[in-house]
Amino acid sequence: MILLYRILAALILSLSLGLASPTHAQETSAVLDGGSMIVGYDGRACDASLEGAIRYNSTGGGDGGASDPCNPANSPSAGQICDDGSIYTGLSPDGNVEMYTTAADISTSIAWNNGNASGYVTTSQTSTTTGETNTTNLLTIDSDSGTGGTQPHQAAQVCADSAANGHSDWYLPAKDELNVLYTNYVAIGGFNAANYYWSSTEKDNSGAWEHRFSDNKTSGVAKSTLLNVRCVRKGYVAVAPPALEYCGQQSSAPTGCPTIGNVCSDGSVYAGLSPDGNVAMYTTPANGSTLPWNNGNASNGTVTNVTDINTGHANTDALTNGIIDSTGDSDSSAGLQPHQAAQYCKDLSAHGHTDWYLPARQELSVLCTNKVAIGGFVTGPPNYWASSEQAGTNARTYDFGGSCVLGSYTKNNNYRVRCVRKGSGSPAYNWINMGP
Repeated sequence: MILLYRILAALILSLSLGLASPTHAQETSAVLDGGSMIVGYDGRACDASLEGAIRYNSTGGGDGGASDPCNPANSPSAGQICDDGSIYTGLSPDGNVEMYTTAADISTSIAWNNGNASGYVTTSQTSTTTGETNTTNLLTIDSDSGTGGTQPHQAAQVCADSAANGHSDWYLPAKDELNVLYTNYVAIGGFNAANYYWSSTEKDNSGAWEHRFSDNKTSGVAKSTLLNVRCVRKGYVAVAPPALEYCGQQSSAPTGCPTIGNVCSDGSVYAGLSPDGNVAMYTTPANGSTLPWNNGNASNGTVTNVTDINTGHANTDALTNGIIDSTGDSDSSAGLQPHQAAQYCKDLSAHGHTDWYLPARQELSVLCTNKVAIGGFVTGPPNYWASSEQAGTNARTYDFGGSCVLGSYTKNNNYRVRCVRKGSGSPAYNWINMGP
């Protein structure tokens, strides 16, 4: 290891002498007894062709927060640009927690609901101080009673989907959090003060609170109105210092969770052993969306023949493979229609994994049996979907009440979804930190 560091240091020095300014090291490489070393940022994905390669990833650029002007220890001022590129906005109104925003609006024309001027839904997300909770809840609530399926709350969704400045915990600020942005909007910069900005705070069935910065005007406006959005997040996270990394394989099984209900190293929850081979099974700490099994159409049912009760991964793959009028078509009307519950799990990227699926009937039974230890389940209606079909119009569900009642309901019902994954898949290639 000492020899590697010496070679690495020499490579970095040779590069730095040729740089006009102390920016990130440029990429170069060296062959070392059949292996390779990469210095500087390397955009290539780690795969079998690079296995064993070592790189000095200088893209972090931080020093663990010691000199970051946004570190609370450095008494930041509103408008301070952080090492990660976000901007310090001030303290949150729900506990004086450091709050950050982006350098620009994430949208300049987006609805609070799905843009429909009818079919408004009362969400009960009326907190004026905790936008993070408002946003989390809005992601699972239907925004339009007049349209089939669960329609998104677009302003909240666009923040939740953001990965700006290397973070994934952005949310639509609540009314009082938005006021913090207003108070410091000149220092923060990038706002269009003449326009209104959405908060995540609902006013009534048809309206939500917004704020215009040019005259500090707040009012309730129809949820279908197209306004600006600036997302926020809370809590200081230091930019990691440059790291020495190697390309190798990591197990897909998380650690630190030997007992059912334990939170694992990756933030997922150990759910128990699968019924198709006693493989460790994991789930998320909270429910996903409330969705139909098919596309929400009550009149056209397609027999998918996806009836396996033990292997939800195969079921989910079949339901999302895009074969029209067969296992990928949820509606016998024209065109490919999605199986929304299965598609939600298939598309889920959570806790560092992308191999989530809608559990089969017996896998869902494992979750129900261990529901108290796992946590986060709702024991009242509606039920939870399994990926196991019962008939052309019906699929299997479980009521997570006291006795875990197995059910069979029409596929157009909006029921709850809790995705799972197994931890015994082939180890995945990744750049792995070798430590300081």
